[in-house]
Amino acid sequence: MAGDYIPFDHDFPEKRETLAIHRVTKCPIAEIMLLLFRFWRLVDRQTEDGVLSGVDMSTLSAVCGGDLAFWQAVRDEGWLAIGEDGSVIMPGFVERLGGTKGCARQRLKWAQQKRRQRARGGHVPADSGGHVPADKVDMSTPPEPEPESIVKPPIVPQGTKEEEDEKPPRKPRRSRQPAEEYSPGFEEFWRLYPALRKTSKREAWKAWRGAVTRGMPAVILAAAKEFAASPKGRGPYCPGPAPWLNQDRWQDDRAAWQDSGERTSGPHEPVEAPMKEY
Repeated sequence: MAGDYIPFDHDFPEKRETLAIHRVTKCPIAEIMLLLFRFWRLVDRQTEDGVLSGVDMSTLSAVCGGDLAFWQAVRDEGWLAIGEDGSVIMPGFVERLGGTKGCARQRLKWAQQKRRQRARGGHVPADSGGHVPADKVDMSTPPEPEPESIVKPPIVPQGTKEEEDEKPPRKPRRSRQPAEEYSPGFEEFWRLYPALRKTSKREAWKAWRGAVTRGMPAVILAAAKEFAASPKGRGPYCPGPAPWLNQDRWQDDRAAWQDSGERTSGPHEPVEAPMKEY
């Protein structure tokens, strides 16, 4: 399937190639995912070697949607190539999924035949490529009974029940969780945010994971870049990255970012003299 070639995982909207296509074409992330899925599905259904013979860039645009500038950006990121005759090619299709006899559907068919033959205890003849033709499978040999699994008795600990009761209960060991790596989208946000406020990166990473569930990563990145260049982002009252994300500040009115928060002291107003007491 096309999803086995380049999977649509949780980080797909933040992949370097996806963000690069978005920056060049200004195409929304959701539309990029839809157009690429149509292209990968077309290659998976129509070819065995990843080459769409007779389909050039203009035809691909008409079939899958998107303009020529979009598909040129996909080509620049290495997810599409052009053959000598102008045909569209999916690079690495044969190496990833295999072509002809190595395709996923054919491998699944041969694997099912081998499992049925092993269940009957027969010999499975193979051709030069290691594949088993369906007409060569011997179905006459009855299946051999599988040996019963040997269950070992549990080991009984030595000592009396009173001794066991006196021992304090053991605390379960805590397995160390590997440190989670930052996503490319968050690293891009961290690079764009005002340098003087880049503190508590781990807290900002937690806030980023929550923010991308409420807004598009591309929208948040564009707002962070605009905020960093504003007087508010360069001023002394610029919030930290974690509060900025937790409070959905990318949705702020841009006019509020034009005030840095600084106040210059002016002349004091005259103070009236206190009234005399009688």
